[in-house]
Amino acid sequence: MAQDHPHPHTTQVPTHNTTTTLSAPPHNIVCRVINVLKSWLSNYFYDFEEDEGLIEQFRLFTQHIMLSGGTGGEIVMAKAGEQLLKLLDRKVYVSSPSLALHHLL
Repeated sequence: MAQDHPHPHTTQVPTHNTTTTLSAPPHNIVCRVINVLKSWLSNYFYDFEEDEGLIEQFRLFTQHIMLSGGTGGEIVMAKAGEQLLKLLDRKVYVSSPSLALHHLL
């Protein structure tokens, strides 16, 4: 008998008059995205220095990674998100201590 409960790693997204179900991406894809973000922060931080709004968007996206947990790797995703936020905070502080203080408030 089919169950009416959605898969635990799906999200219901309302679109106009319908609802679309989006599945969480596979764990390995999420890990690749995290590695790309880490590389971006480490090697191209000037993008963030030039666009202060990007710091906040990055922070929100990273917090989403930590909360969503990917597909079964909740602890791994939370740790990865935590490490990305620490790297972001460290880069922001080194780049501009006053900017770091602004984002902490």
